[in-house]
Amino acid sequence: MKWVSLFIGLAILAYTVNTYYLKPQQAAQQAALEPPPVPPTPPVVEEAPPPVLDEKAMEKIRLSTKDSTPSVRWEAVNLLVTSGHPDADRYLMEVLERDTEPELRLRAIDTLRPRPGEAVSKGLLKGLKDSEPEVRLAALEALTQREDLDPSRWVSDLVGDSDERVRLAAIRTLNILNERRETKKREAAERHKQAQAEYEEKVRVYQESQQKQAQKGR
Repeated sequence: MKWVSLFIGLAILAYTVNTYYLKPQQAAQQAALEPPPVPPTPPVVEEAPPPVLDEKAMEKIRLSTKDSTPSVRWEAVNLLVTSGHPDADRYLMEVLERDTEPELRLRAIDTLRPRPGEAVSKGLLKGLKDSEPEVRLAALEALTQREDLDPSRWVSDLVGDSDERVRLAAIRTLNILNERRETKKREAAERHKQAQAEYEEKVRVYQESQQKQAQKGR
């Protein structure tokens, strides 16, 4: 029986030594032999491709915006837009104001529609005076979607337009603009109401703190 107890004790001792001493020591030795981790390599910054057009070629494109062929004129203007030319909006507005082809003027409106800036909105106003009803209608629709300029005064002039479609669109546009104005008015009133409530609460808290300070000083 003593031998059994001794055997069990030795087994427990061996397990303890192996688990808490030998294995950690072996793991530490193995870790010391392993090479250190390699730091990650930063991503390679790819160089931007060279511009398709140099300044000399760009000058030819600018001249092509005055070409006698409508399709050439438009492709030249469109290239200025897609290449991010700083004067792209100006060329589009020139098409809208001066080009003899209604189709190009419509394309100019469609391209100007999503472009930001009050200057673009002012340029679209010129479309309201176009000789073609379709262009006037397109300008009305584009201006309705923009909020950086209130075109109500100019839209009102089209209520007496010679084309019934334009007259109808003008009245509908005025309705939309009026609804938008009323919505903004309500939102502003709600913001003021909330700000006033917050202000009054701060005043109340301030007055209470002043009263407590006064009571402590007595």
